[in-house]
Amino acid sequence: LAAVTIAVIVLGNYRPSKVLHRILSLFLPSENLDSFLGDLDEGRNSVAHKSGRHAANRWYWRQIILSTISLAFNALTKVFRPAQKRS
Repeated sequence: LAAVTIAVIVLGNYRPSKVLHRILSLFLPSENLDSFLGDLDEGRNSVAHKSGRHAANRWYWRQIILSTISLAFNALTKVFRPAQKRS
């Protein structure tokens, strides 16, 4: 609990913008989105303790960008994947 308190004091409540949150919500259900953002917060705090706040911020946004690209690609492949024939 102390580490979390210190992380909140040092790092602040670091959440993506409302626009980015909306974009992510296009690809993830709300229960998965909350878990996803929570996992990112945990990872960011871990990086911050090891490498500092700036490294943690870079890591956080890199993960957001790469995840959004991956989620968008997966969504597009589902839309454009030809229907499979049933046997």
